[in-house]
Amino acid sequence: MGHSTATTLDSPSDSHVKIELMRERRATATKIRPGTAAMSNSDMFKLPTTGKPLARSWKTHFSSESNRPPCILKQAAGYINTPGLISLGGGLPSSEYFPISEIAMRISTPANLSEKQNPLDSPVSTAQVARIGKHDTASGTSDYDISIAFNYGQATGSPQMMRWVTEHVDLVYNPPYADWAVCLTVGSTGALEQTVRMLCDRFKNDSVLTEEYTFATAMETFVPQGIKTFGVKMDEEGLLPSHMDHVLATWDEGARMRVTSSGLST
Repeated sequence: MGHSTATTLDSPSDSHVKIELMRERRATATKIRPGTAAMSNSDMFKLPTTGKPLARSWKTHFSSESNRPPCILKQAAGYINTPGLISLGGGLPSSEYFPISEIAMRISTPANLSEKQNPLDSPVSTAQVARIGKHDTASGTSDYDISIAFNYGQATGSPQMMRWVTEHVDLVYNPPYADWAVCLTVGSTGALEQTVRMLCDRFKNDSVLTEEYTFATAMETFVPQGIKTFGVKMDEEGLLPSHMDHVLATWDEGARMRVTSSGLST
């Protein structure tokens, strides 16, 4: 996990150069090989990060839960791509028994997204129809199909999704570190819950500072894990630095428990 900092957004001209480099990389180094439960990571799809520093390590801030020995079965997944290896551990069902053979979607075009302006059942509808079949990869018409989508997959997500998200982050946010990576989650609350588990330790009586009026779901993420929360006053622009300084300067670990260096939720 890297130390967070502001990113430097690219200029339009830089973005066009990056897009061309991504197209070239897609056609060569990062061409996806279709397959069920295919492995992928951000390093497969990132542009060169020459000249960027490595991220600061936060391992010393990891919780007791994060420092537990890793799952042996999860570690074995690192050998999936070994040439000649035949994995018997996935239990992947045969797509022959999947009851759905095709899915079709009608998608409104950007200029006509309003259903009132462009009803999908209109004979002059400009909506595009996208179809995905069960064996499109076998026929060579696509690198993703129902036989892959409906089967088991890696926790990192499909290579197609991993590539899109990695390229988006690279293009739009331009992370200032060389070893950045993306991690797909089930949503913002799921990501927050994982972050709390990694950095906050109930056995060390960790606490988190929040805005005085904060997101209810965030509170419901902290409390069940035994993490205490304390509000900081705010105005229309967010947290009041003066009050946060007062809270930290007068912090009593005996009465309030300790506040983590990463413990700030907005």
